[in-house]
Amino acid sequence: MDKTSPREILLNYGKWIGSTDFAKLIAKKRSVTERQAKNLINKVYRNKEIKRFIFPDRSVIYGLAEFGPPTNDAIPTGTTSSGANFQSTSKDHQDGVTQANANSVAKNIETHRVVQTRSFGVGETVIPPLPDILRVEAENNIRIIEEARRELRFFREPTVEEIAAKIGCHPEDARFILNEFVNAGLTDWREQSGQEAEKEAKDAITLAGLLFLEKEGQQTRRLKALCEKVKSMASSGVRKRAEDILKNYPDMVPKAIWESPELDPKASKRPIGKGVVVPDPEVNWIVLQWPDETNIKWRQIFHSEPPQRQYWNA
Repeated sequence: MDKTSPREILLNYGKWIGSTDFAKLIAKKRSVTERQAKNLINKVYRNKEIKRFIFPDRSVIYGLAEFGPPTNDAIPTGTTSSGANFQSTSKDHQDGVTQANANSVAKNIETHRVVQTRSFGVGETVIPPLPDILRVEAENNIRIIEEARRELRFFREPTVEEIAAKIGCHPEDARFILNEFVNAGLTDWREQSGQEAEKEAKDAITLAGLLFLEKEGQQTRRLKALCEKVKSMASSGVRKRAEDILKNYPDMVPKAIWESPELDPKASKRPIGKGVVVPDPEVNWIVLQWPDETNIKWRQIFHSEPPQRQYWNA
């Protein structure tokens, strides 16, 4: 298999090229599928080895700084409309942080100031305002993503397939839209594996319960130290998820039950069920009890049983 990098292939091609043609070129050169070729393109683009320009109608072309300003010549005839007269490139486009509709939401302006980079010469120009329909479409897509998160009670991220079904597009198109919105800072959505999603959900729900205790002033000195430890060990994604659950669905947050757990007769230092070791049966313990609604939602989302009760020395 030819190991020539997409950048080298593009350099040998010598000019800007449409995304579909670029994928076909790489697939032929490296004897891979077009899907694999697209993954290779995305990888080198994220590594900033190549540049991408997206016209307002979402036509995409790839090139290198040495090719000069991108033009619509790289787009097959009939595939571009509002992008037909674009001859300049904006700094945002060169940095790879915008899609036309994502940019309109991020900037929330009607006219974009274009500052050309040194590679393309020095100067300023004003490009035509983006069509209102693109801005509205982008705003709707962002709203769909956030609504999907709420339907899942922030337990996990909606999958690409779930977003595609709600937007009404192919999953690969939905993945493209999501990645562009992430790059533009419009959403912190990210793809999760099933196992990762369950672990993060469990940790976030538990942390939400501890944060609720903190908020209500129900913490003892030990619990306060525990909460700080859990927060410090949690990833930023888990902390954000816990805060979202607590803020938007406080009724689903685990509530504290103070008790001296019954000891398992076969192991005098362990409470019945899967909990931590009980060093002293006379010491009060706190149990984070998941509400029935939370357990039901967990089963609906993950199709598995909720985690066991957790004990902490109070």
